[in-house]
Amino acid sequence: MKKIAFIVQRYGIEVNGGAEYYCRVLAERLTGTYEVEVLTSCALEYVTWANWYPAAITTINGVKVNRFPTEYERQAKDHLQYETERKIKKWSRPEEWHGLGWLRMWGRALVGKTVRRYSLLWAQHQGPYTPDLITYLERNHRQYDALIFITYLYYPTIAGLNIAPKSRFLFQQLTTKRPFTCLYSSGYSTSPGNFISHISRKALRSKTVSERSHL
Repeated sequence: MKKIAFIVQRYGIEVNGGAEYYCRVLAERLTGTYEVEVLTSCALEYVTWANWYPAAITTINGVKVNRFPTEYERQAKDHLQYETERKIKKWSRPEEWHGLGWLRMWGRALVGKTVRRYSLLWAQHQGPYTPDLITYLERNHRQYDALIFITYLYYPTIAGLNIAPKSRFLFQQLTTKRPFTCLYSSGYSTSPGNFISHISRKALRSKTVSERSHL
């Protein structure tokens, strides 16, 4: 039986969220066809990402859930996150490279002030910041036939997408939040892979959802 891992920011029956709900329903549907494991944080809510669940391996409705702690809680007004987002937006504009603008960008790169670096800082403050989860993926990704990331906007996905690019999938579930284009066009997560924009209700109800997912 093939083994797949879902990587999602939160997971649990108590968790309220669209992406998290899709992940839980899909994971439970696939347990009859695949060996399914979920890699997630210990957070229950997404405002601070405070650890609520224990960092342990449990089973929920037949799905193995491996939780990793968040390193710090997100603040309501995070000045550093605001500044990094502002710089990412500014430095990703095409006009920044016109004329002598490329000299400024080159100078910034020399001192490490790149869009890639600020993208990582932004993702860490966006949370949930779970470096142990990323370390686990780096060391153990070969035991999975597929890595499925849900959704695009949070640290576990942004930091984990470059791991095993040939076997990873991303359910984007896009919103209009601006940093998306900056984060994913900066070279931070641009490896070839499989991107799935949404999960249809029909697919979730279907017994052949595994075939629809092309795993």
